[in-house]
Amino acid sequence: MVRKIILFTLTSIVLLTAKTIVFDIHGVLLKENIAGHVKQKVVEYLEQHNNDTRGLRNSRPFQIYSSLLDIHQPLADLDMYYPESAPVPRETYALFSGQITPEELYNRVKKMLATAAFANDLDRFMVETMVHTIFDREEFAKVLVPLTEGIAIFNTLINHTEHDVYILSNAPREWIELYHDIYDDVFNRIPKERILTSSDAGFLKPEAEIFEYLEEKTNTPKEDIILIDDTPKNALGASNYGITGIHFDYERIEEVLTELQKHAIFSTEQVHHVLQRINNNRTVLHDLDRTFF
Repeated sequence: MVRKIILFTLTSIVLLTAKTIVFDIHGVLLKENIAGHVKQKVVEYLEQHNNDTRGLRNSRPFQIYSSLLDIHQPLADLDMYYPESAPVPRETYALFSGQITPEELYNRVKKMLATAAFANDLDRFMVETMVHTIFDREEFAKVLVPLTEGIAIFNTLINHTEHDVYILSNAPREWIELYHDIYDDVFNRIPKERILTSSDAGFLKPEAEIFEYLEEKTNTPKEDIILIDDTPKNALGASNYGITGIHFDYERIEEVLTELQKHAIFSTEQVHHVLQRINNNRTVLHDLDRTFF
């Protein structure tokens, strides 16, 4: 398939002020292949027990897990802030907003699963495997995949522009520390104080409060901030707040580059530089089908 990109002529554009460019992590710089990882382990389990692997199609560990959370409510004894308009379930919101650590939530969920009723052993195995993959540091590290497209844009902005680069992720701080350990060549490119998380802010994208926090931490007026995020709701929430939100899709990177050029962040030469860097090195992800979730 021939890829096309529309290049804007920037000779008539005057860049009046430097911008603050803010990157999301999950889906922009890294991709967590949790579904593929769990699926591989489930298929191995089924093969070991001589079961038909087609049974996987009717198994939905995430839905089962969510129903168990509704029934058992492992955080019910904690006094936690959870807005009615929250974009994620209560447990995820508590984790990402820094109200509970990954280790504490993991222990509570494991305790819940130990006494929970499952329809069969396969359902239990799938849910426990999924939970373990999400919360265990070493297991979670196995599912992380660097996105060459997002990293190429990230590095080019750091190396070749006058714009300030930050990161803002819906994630607990502990996950960021893990990313530093594994991908130090990416996350050490900017000072640690420029890597912001929802657990620091106490709110999640796309809540308005986290964008207020972003303005304060970057010391930049909202009209001079650009957020690059793979979640359309987050990009839209930023735009509704007054920040320029750009939706990132690593498979449609040309459209992202066009947007950055339209906003006078990249020149035509820099666009070509990014495309050259990722040429023959595009991200290819397998087993990301989430239908069994």
